[in-house]
Amino acid sequence: MEMNSKEYWERRFAEKDWENSSGRQQSAYFARLFAQNAPEWLTRYVNGGNYSVVDLGCAEGDGTAVLTEIFTGAVSGIDFSESAVRTAKTLYPRLSFAAEDIRNLSGGGDVAFISNVLEHFEDPSAVLSAVAKRVNHAIIVLVPFEESPLYTEHVFSFHYHNIPVEIADFRLVYFNGIARETGRSYYDGRQMMLIYVKNEESAAGLLNIEAVPFVPEWGGREGYSALWHKVYGEKSAPDS
Repeated sequence: MEMNSKEYWERRFAEKDWENSSGRQQSAYFARLFAQNAPEWLTRYVNGGNYSVVDLGCAEGDGTAVLTEIFTGAVSGIDFSESAVRTAKTLYPRLSFAAEDIRNLSGGGDVAFISNVLEHFEDPSAVLSAVAKRVNHAIIVLVPFEESPLYTEHVFSFHYHNIPVEIADFRLVYFNGIARETGRSYYDGRQMMLIYVKNEESAAGLLNIEAVPFVPEWGGREGYSALWHKVYGEKSAPDS
């Protein structure tokens, strides 16, 4: 059975391997890590517009439920495993879940949230491009950063130099490295938060975006500065 195929994940969920491997706790952990580090302008932007949020690759909905704590609009989840979606509907009956492939969505809502999903694809940019066709306003991404060696199921490692700045009509407007929580953690590596918004919304200055200073232990200064200039233009990259 091919790693990361629909059949592979269907079996993991159906046979409770996901649950027995603390997958549910990991989903909630990543969502809480995002919630604790999300910039204030983002929550103002999403909640101020009463935008819907779709958790893509939601597994059994545990991270989706956490998102309802910070976003006030409708929050739903999509996963391509029918077993995962059935479980999510049982665990969180007040939320909406659907079984669809992230690469061929029938609809993406106002804001897409994609947590620790893209590293499972050999071409994450192509996946993001497919998602962008179905999303109205913003795409929020959380991925492992500078992962080496790769985890068993991961096939792509994100670094400063290969983070896409433009995806269809969306542009990267914010990036920030997140260290794992102290104490018990369900992932030992570092995470990178990426936020994309529609080009016209970014250009119109609708978002009060604050740049994130360079953290010395997060990769090289040269890579950080190169990405910073792509995102923020000719401004000087800030120091920590």
